Amino acid sequence: MLSKKEIIDQLKNVLFPGLSKSIAELGLVKNINIKDDKNIDITFALPSLNYPGKEDIEAHSVVYLKDKLELENINVNFEKMEPQEHQAFQQKLTKEEQMKLQASMIPKYEKHQLKNVLVVTSGKGGVGKSFVTSMLATELHRKGLSVGVLDADITGSSIAKFFGLKQRPVVMNDKIVPVETNTGIKVISMNLLLPEETNPVLWRGPLINKVLEEFYEKVEWGPLDILLLDLPPGTSDTHLTIFQSYPVDGIVFVSTPQDLATMIVQKGINMANIMKVPILGLVENMTHIVCPNCGEKINLFGQSQGLKVATKYNTEYLGRIPLDPKISSYTDEGKIEKYTNDNTDKIAENVKANLELD
Repeated sequence: MLSKKEIIDQLKNVLFPGLSKSIAELGLVKNINIKDDKNIDITFALPSLNYPGKEDIEAHSVVYLKDKLELENINVNFEKMEPQEHQAFQQKLTKEEQMKLQASMIPKYEKHQLKNVLVVTSGKGGVGKSFVTSMLATELHRKGLSVGVLDADITGSSIAKFFGLKQRPVVMNDKIVPVETNTGIKVISMNLLLPEETNPVLWRGPLINKVLEEFYEKVEWGPLDILLLDLPPGTSDTHLTIFQSYPVDGIVFVSTPQDLATMIVQKGINMANIMKVPILGLVENMTHIVCPNCGEKINLFGQSQGLKVATKYNTEYLGRIPLDPKISSYTDEGKIEKYTNDNTDKIAENVKANLELD
């Protein structure tokens, strides 16, 4: 007579997808109903019913049990783990295995019609990251590329203001149509969806992550040579979501010469390496200001450290941008596309070359 122990013993040979432990060892076998020696019902408990490896668990279990125990019919069901079951399951995993499992349960977005997805980020606020994002978009568009900007800084959106955008996006065929700038750059930003641009966005992580999904999957970006993502500063939940879900082709880090800024950007670089996201290079902003009277370069925030940091982490120093008093008036007036700067042009050219954009 077939026993439950025989079935569980065989399931010790079926590994949980992506891990080195079996589904039996991890306590996934919740219930077994033996109808007779050839027919059984089996219920597995999963941390989430949306777990993408669910089909693999069913297929491997059925094939193995039919082969080893000569079963004819195996009816498989799944249930979500109870809190105590989930706690026991987690305790059987190493920290590395927990991270692998978490990553496997996050949805992976398709590339769609986007040739390149480029993230612009920084270790801390106040380094001009959004300015660099806007200028990269502007300069790359000037070079004949089709460009979009996704403002992923949901609680601190500023991209729309840089481009002077105020109109709300429209919805067509269940898709959000991004707003276009004067020159044709496509933009989506939380500020464009608020009744007033000064309204605060007081949301927690899960809701922000849902918006990030909508901004990518529900927006009709169409064919683009490059989609730029302006991330919030730091290494937050938003960064994890972007790095794990979006098909990121590269990251541009923005820093300033200050020791604090360079130290924190190194944390971001370490995070990117852990997440195995390619780093395109480092942009150093506010490196100096040129005296309008004598032309002397004044290092307001200390000596440039960008090249040293880039060399240390074996990435490219994409270039430096000096402080320019004209920038604030262009951004405040929403006329960033009219601003020209040889330094940002060279940085955009380096980005274009690294991404092999024709």
